[in-house]
Amino acid sequence: DIMTIQPDGEGLRHLTEGHGNDAFPSFAPDGQRLVFRSGRDGRKNLYVMNRDGSGLRKLTDGQWTDTMPHWSPDGEWIAFASDREDNFEIWLIKPDGSGLRKLIGGGGRNNHPHFSPDSQWIVFTTQRAGYSAEEISLPRFPQPYGDLFAIRLDGLG
Repeated sequence: DIMTIQPDGEGLRHLTEGHGNDAFPSFAPDGQRLVFRSGRDGRKNLYVMNRDGSGLRKLTDGQWTDTMPHWSPDGEWIAFASDREDNFEIWLIKPDGSGLRKLIGGGGRNNHPHFSPDSQWIVFTTQRAGYSAEEISLPRFPQPYGDLFAIRLDGLG
């Protein structure tokens, strides 16, 4: 579930409850809405809601996994990882659901996108350059990526 709490520890509030593995919330820069991943309908897609939990709206809809969303600091884009074309790749979508486009693919299990403060770059994890030593040092909990890469929002960097 997704909850909010004030910095002083007061005001714990459930924004989602129940089944569906609601996770990975990211607030819009104005703090009024958030995007998150949910499996509430049996598939993992992205949803947007108001900061009080009202106004729930499905942002993506498909038989794939859309996950790890991050709202750009300028409020224009939401970056996320998706396996909609087999491997996890980095995608962009406007908060209103328009403008869907793949930013980077090509294998490598790209995941965990995060915008730069100027909204011009996205840093992400990948196994493009190989695996980390984590698989040896933590054999029960390996992460299938080992490096950070960055790409410009226009895809040219």
